[in-house]
Amino acid sequence: MRTWKSIFLCCTFLFGLALATPTLHNVRLVGGAGVHEGTVQALTDDGWRVLCDDSFDFAVADVVCRQLGYTGAARYMGNNVYGTPTLPWYDVVKCSGQESSLRECHQHSQGNEACVAKEVAGVVCRAGIWANCGVGQFQCGSYNLHTCIDRNQICDGIEHCFDKSDEDPRMCGDFGVVQVGSAMNNGSGVIGPLRIKHQGRWSTMCDDDFNQAEAQVVCRSLGYETAILYNEAFLGEGTGFVRNIVTSCTGKERWLSECPDINWDREITCTHKEDVGLLCSNKMDVRLVGGSGRHEGRLEVFLAGEWGTVCNRDFDHYDAKVVCRMLGFNGDANVIKDSSRFGVGGGPIWLDTLDCNGTESQLEACITPPFLLPKCGHDLDAAVSCSHTRKSTVDRDLAARLMPSSSVCGRTADTSAVFVTSLAKVVRGRPQKRLNFPWLAALYFKSGEKFTYKCGAAIISEWYLLSAAHCFRRHGFFNYVVKVGDFHIDKQDPGEQTFSIEKVRVSPTFDIPFKSNNDIIILKVAPVGGQGIRFGPLVQPVCLPPEDTDYISLKNCTVTGWGHTEPKASSSVKTELSNVPNVARLQIFQKEQCIGPNQRDAIAVRSNTVCAGDLLGGESICNGDSGSPMTCLGKDGRWHIHGIASTVVGCGLYGYPPLFAKVTKFLRWIQEELETL
Repeated sequence: MRTWKSIFLCCTFLFGLALATPTLHNVRLVGGAGVHEGTVQALTDDGWRVLCDDSFDFAVADVVCRQLGYTGAARYMGNNVYGTPTLPWYDVVKCSGQESSLRECHQHSQGNEACVAKEVAGVVCRAGIWANCGVGQFQCGSYNLHTCIDRNQICDGIEHCFDKSDEDPRMCGDFGVVQVGSAMNNGSGVIGPLRIKHQGRWSTMCDDDFNQAEAQVVCRSLGYETAILYNEAFLGEGTGFVRNIVTSCTGKERWLSECPDINWDREITCTHKEDVGLLCSNKMDVRLVGGSGRHEGRLEVFLAGEWGTVCNRDFDHYDAKVVCRMLGFNGDANVIKDSSRFGVGGGPIWLDTLDCNGTESQLEACITPPFLLPKCGHDLDAAVSCSHTRKSTVDRDLAARLMPSSSVCGRTADTSAVFVTSLAKVVRGRPQKRLNFPWLAALYFKSGEKFTYKCGAAIISEWYLLSAAHCFRRHGFFNYVVKVGDFHIDKQDPGEQTFSIEKVRVSPTFDIPFKSNNDIIILKVAPVGGQGIRFGPLVQPVCLPPEDTDYISLKNCTVTGWGHTEPKASSSVKTELSNVPNVARLQIFQKEQCIGPNQRDAIAVRSNTVCAGDLLGGESICNGDSGSPMTCLGKDGRWHIHGIASTVVGCGLYGYPPLFAKVTKFLRWIQEELETL
């Protein structure tokens, strides 16, 4: 690689000597709010070119503006602020500031190593609202509220302007010029380690807080629509300095420095083993190949000028719905597990982890970083079947199977439990009434004659319950019993029923690709006297949710469990479980509200989870509440189970609402598994 680069640089240098620098003729400004501002474009013998922003200053900006008929420049910009899609011209122009046109300035050819595609200069000339200060002065603020300072005071490290515009990094230094690896397929994409330039210093990027939103911004700044992020030096380790920035990018910004709250100077704790890599590509396209028509087949995506496939390891019907929507199908969308019927795919396996909510219009919105799983082969290519029509929904099919009399589920005998303002908290709370949530069940670890409470569960039918898979991580299901109609965990209650567990079905992707992911399990109780769970005022099943539930719109949601009612002050402090169940009111949050530098990692909050609770650290689940149901009161007056308590950080810790396994994500899996239980 070193030899290749040396040859390239040598050839570039010789090529530069062989060609004379193009002669400058006219200039123009493009992409601004008027003819007085924009990217600086210069007409040369070879056509219009842009100017590199290296060494670009007020001296050059004044000359540009005078050549255009203005008295001088109000300000100048770097980093292609105006975003004009033109061919870069990698020449550095040096002026004294007294010249009447750029033709009189010194042009120093630097070759291709001098600038990258986004190091393009821009200018705002003194005109209109930008002509309030004299020549040689800098205008702070706006037309209606402004002050004037001497130009010598800009970029001196001291903020002289009330709006801090005199230290604007777009004038005073680099603010996020980026490079990504090497070009692919005639410029249709770039791939490789990310390098970023800030204050004249190039560095690689640490993956600690660099997420998909930041990746999207970087690729957009390079002129590409699709970004695929690779962590842990997946595309190779860089050399030199490693930067670790913190931002609050939305993914819609034009370049990194537009992201809110950007911090370029965070303490570096990373090594090159954590270097970020990126694939930036033109717009993604999809197709289905090998089927009887365009409605079915092996899924292929078009990235960086080449068709490739998608790994099916974490591919589900939410992802399939987005694929079908892109192809114009708005009916049923199904994942076909046996993709071999459509032939063996070829080319790159572009995507290994997709995470769609099912509502996205484009697959690009579902891309998440790979989790460095074992390499996926074409024997695991994803396949999809689409339809223009919609058959009966999964939740209705399941309801008919689980509840022959559909009027049974989700009802409470105590009508006062619908929703009251004095609901107790699971953490620091008061107990609920016994009749409030009759679908709540308890899992006990059995050791001889002793029973120890471990987790909660939810009754969904005479034979089946749902709980958290991680409750069974240490011990097999045969070590547990299920108690329904339970209230006091420290004594036998009237009407309490106890069952052994006959069979279980754990989500096949539980703990994959990270711990406690897909945290759900189906339990089937063993019959007692030829019967399963017997229903009555104290024991009732909860309803399964509608498949197309919009979680953000859910109201009147609670979680109920026997977990700890006080968070631990430290690991040495022992707290007790509640002897009766408590209930907490839950607010549902968008994914973006639950992730951040001082919150959860974006990897943990996925489409198979719902983040719910209190962002301020109030009501929450705690140790012992795992597997407990998150239920919401529907418009039909019944309670539906929308989540299974999975993970919590700190039991009501500020900024860390608990995560619940999203039941709608697993409805199809539940339907399939009930056929074999």
